[in-house]
Amino acid sequence: EEAAKKAADEEAAKKAAEEEAAKKAAEDEAAKKAAEEEAAKKAADEEAAKKAAEEEAAKKAAEEEAAKKAAEEEAAKKAAEEAEAKRKADEEAARQAAIESCRDALNSATISGSIRFAFNSSDIKAKILSELGKIAAIAKDCPPNVTITVSGHTDNSGTAEANQKLSEQRAQAVVDYLVKAGVTSSKLKAAGFGQEKPIADNDTTEGRAKNRRIEFSVSSN
Repeated sequence: EEAAKKAADEEAAKKAAEEEAAKKAAEDEAAKKAAEEEAAKKAADEEAAKKAAEEEAAKKAAEEEAAKKAAEEEAAKKAAEEAEAKRKADEEAARQAAIESCRDALNSATISGSIRFAFNSSDIKAKILSELGKIAAIAKDCPPNVTITVSGHTDNSGTAEANQKLSEQRAQAVVDYLVKAGVTSSKLKAAGFGQEKPIADNDTTEGRAKNRRIEFSVSSN
């Protein structure tokens, strides 16, 4: 009996040892699996974080590139606008310079009141043909975008109505002469001012003669 009991005890101890070993092995396996899962989770988290960082960097780079492109386009647009504004300013300056040159040349070629008419006449006298020829040459060289106004004037002899008509006839006679001399008609405009703008005393013969005149002015279209 003693031997049987001992054998039973030994068998129980062996079984308990085997169960303990099996339990430990199961715990070790569970711990190993948990460690592997934790490592896998950590690796997945790190990969996700890396991917998120790469995507953020790519997004930032794309935004910076888009901002750079937009800035370049804005700069190019501004440069184009400034160049166009400069071109227009240069054109306007050149146009104004041409107009001023035309005006100065006409002013140099004529003296106020030097182109005169006989009393109650719109006929162009022979002695002013030379001066009108010079004016025609200057007018032909003036830019096409100017208007040369030929202003006719009278003294105060007669009625204001008659003088208005006469001043218009004088201006038109000069315009017709200049056109025949080769000046483009679109550059010329006839205007009559009657007796309203005297440059001399209408109470004297000499003053009235000075008032029976043609004057020129230049303006841009």
